Amino acid sequence: LVHATEEHAHAVSLAQQIDFLGGVPTVDVERPHVSPNSTTMLEQDLEGELDAIARYKARIAQAEMLQEYGLRRALEDILMVEEEHARDLQLVLRK
Repeated sequence: LVHATEEHAHAVSLAQQIDFLGGVPTVDVERPHVSPNSTTMLEQDLEGELDAIARYKARIAQAEMLQEYGLRRALEDILMVEEEHARDLQLVLRK
């Protein structure tokens, strides 16, 4: 539940940044993975976190290149939380 609340806060923060920069925030959600096996679900969650980490790192590099330092900082803050989520999942999965 804590992770879900943090993810929602990330979405709101990013939407505000996109709006401030003159863009239109959109949501394109992938179909969720479903499994009756809790280990499989946690592994899928970890994959999602690792994908998000890679995407945030790419966006941070873009923000740096565009000299959008406030955006870069916001993305770095989100990245730190995503890395924490990944560590939590890795700990549970012992990976």
